[in-house]
Formats: sequence, C-alpha cells, structure tokens
Amino acid sequence: MSHFTAFPLVLAAAIMAAAPVPEGEPDLVRADRFVELPTGERLFVREVRRPGAASEPKSAVLLIHGARVPGVASFDLPVAGGSLAADLAADGHLVYVLDLRGYGASSRPAAMDRPPDKSAPLMRTEDVVADISAAVDGIARWSDVSRISLVGWATGGHWAGAYASRFPQTVDRLILYNTLYGGSDQHPTLGTGSLLENPDRPGTFNVHAFGGYRLNTRPSLFTAWDDSIPVADKAQWRDPAVAAAYGDAALASDETA
Repeated sequence: MSHFTAFPLVLAAAIMAAAPVPEGEPDLVRADRFVELPTGERLFVREVRRPGAASEPKSAVLLIHGARVPGVASFDLPVAGGSLAADLAADGHLVYVLDLRGYGASSRPAAMDRPPDKSAPLMRTEDVVADISAAVDGIARWSDVSRISLVGWATGGHWAGAYASRFPQTVDRLILYNTLYGGSDQHPTLGTGSLLENPDRPGTFNVHAFGGYRLNTRPSLFTAWDDSIPVADKAQWRDPAVAAAYGDAALASDETA
C-alpha cells in the first residue's frame, strides 16, 4: 500500500470526548478526531493533553495498540491507574491514541461482517504502516511538530518499528513495549512448529486456519496477562478495577460484541 503522505488529508472536526474521568486525575483535555483516508475510510485518534500544552509541548506521543484490543481500551481507561495517556499528558506531553482500521472507532472492513474464514488476514504490516503514516501526518498538522515519539505495545511495537524503519525522519523516539525483537523462527508459540504455521507449507502463515480476523471473549483477553503474574491471587499485582475496565472497554469497542 502506498504511503498516505502523498495525499491531502481531510481532518474532521474534533469532538470533545465524553469519557468519564478518574477521580483525582489532573485537569486534562480530551478530543476525539478522525483522519479521512484517500480510500474513503477513516482513522480514530484521541488527543489527551493538559490545558495549554499545545502551545509549548515537550513532545507529541502516538500510542499504538496491539493485535487484539484497540487504543482507548489499551491506553486510556477511565479508572485510577488505567491511563498511560493521562500519565504522559499530565507530564506535559501531547498524547495521541490511535485505532487502526478494523479496531475501535476506525473504519471496519466489510469482510468483518462475514465469518473469519471467508477472507485472508485483513491488516498486514504494510496496511498498518500506512495507517500510522496518516495519523502522524494528522498529528503534525494538529500539533505543529515535525517529529513524533511512538510507543508500540506488543504487536503494536512490531508495527511501530516497521513504520520507524521506513520513515525515521518523522520519529523522535521509538519505544517498543512487550515486543518481540531479534527475529527467530524458534519462538515456541509463533515460530516453526507452532499453531501459526501452515502444515502444508512449512515456514508460512496458516492463512486458512486463522482467516481475516480473530474472535475474542473477555476471558481470552486475560490468559497471557494472568500467566505472567506468578501468584494465584492476581489482585496482588493487578488492580481489579483496571482489569475490569480493560475488559469492559475492549468489548464496548466492537459493535458486534
């Protein structure tokens, strides 16, 4: 897919977000925006900042979600301790939370109205790089900055790294959080011999088994998180209010949930 910078972007008017604000959160401003793409699709981007921060920001930061849960549910939960976006904004940064196509409030591919086995994977790395590029262009216009810091969580880190490798001139800092690095085909759950591999064509992704998208339930969102906490009582390491808000926001982000 081509790099969207070559096209003029039509930026929809900002809509002030009505999301509840955690008790004790610093005075912050939230605005929900959309970036219109040349394809007729659009991307949702939430801005979180301190009042007046737009005039002299420390930096603009774009938060990129992972493969399953979109931006707001990942980075801006309405409970104490549940918003990385709010933490960064309170420190003076201009913060932007992106939904890639197929996630949250961004355009939903028509194939998602059909069973997942009726299409190939809907968002490839090239597609995500194009979405990040369009969001970066929009942020540059809204905030009048030429370089943006990227924070990618899990698969979002892979995507952020792919974008940064293509367009390093637009990147101030690159933060890869909980992300694979140092490519290897020996990863037990992602590499050779894993469920992702096509048994008929070793070394390739099993497109037919996984299809265009993956369905998740509330419990499935917590499997890896629970496994990473080495005590039976997960509340010792994780605030139950944050976990509940995470599950609620993930389900609320999909109109079919």
